[in-house]
Amino acid sequence: MEFLEVIKQAYNSGYSIYVVAGVVGVAFAKVITTFGQALELHDKNFVRKRLDRLESMRANMPADRALARYLDDSIDQEKFRISSGISVSQLKAEWLIKLAATGLWERAHIKAASKFLVTDTRSLVTGLEFTWSDRVGAVLSCIMGLLLLLLGTLYFLMLYLNLGQLGFFIGAAVFCCFIIVGRLFSGDFLRYRVARKIRLYLTNHPLPSTKQSNSDRPTTVPELEGAGSGPVRMSQPN
Repeated sequence: MEFLEVIKQAYNSGYSIYVVAGVVGVAFAKVITTFGQALELHDKNFVRKRLDRLESMRANMPADRALARYLDDSIDQEKFRISSGISVSQLKAEWLIKLAATGLWERAHIKAASKFLVTDTRSLVTGLEFTWSDRVGAVLSCIMGLLLLLLGTLYFLMLYLNLGQLGFFIGAAVFCCFIIVGRLFSGDFLRYRVARKIRLYLTNHPLPSTKQSNSDRPTTVPELEGAGSGPVRMSQPN
């Protein structure tokens, strides 16, 4: 009972409405942003605009020119970006394509792994690496997500206890907003967890080496089928 009284006092304080309004505002912005991104992914002209421009510049250029080779690399990287939603360097793209070729990981998992992907500039070896700041950020992200979930639950209960049936529906809507914002804040933790799971798998099932000398490296990333939206797909590497 004392606990409920403390929560009730906090609910009746002047700051309560600002907390709810802030969470609802962030949740609304997140929904609008997600909806806008979904429209962009399905807008063929928007998605292919840069790719079409690169292909147009490359069309009538001799293959022996350095700029032509640069454009070839740029075209392949743009195809990778369109198909995966990830913008990374060529070596990282090659590594992620090999990871996708295992057939075990979804597009969201591969995107999460890309956040922790590092290429050694001396050895040209690419792999997952976690720093102390990544670990601290993941812990704080998890705490914030749980805290927002707890606050959402408390607001739902207090609205229901104070307003009855009307409070139940209002509280449910507020609780959903807290869930959306909590998921947003816990994103770093979820990506970190997925990336750690992938690295654990690669410990026993390493990918084919991406370490190559500059003279042996191909000038282009392996061709991707269909430069539209969707998961990365390619044949299994040797």
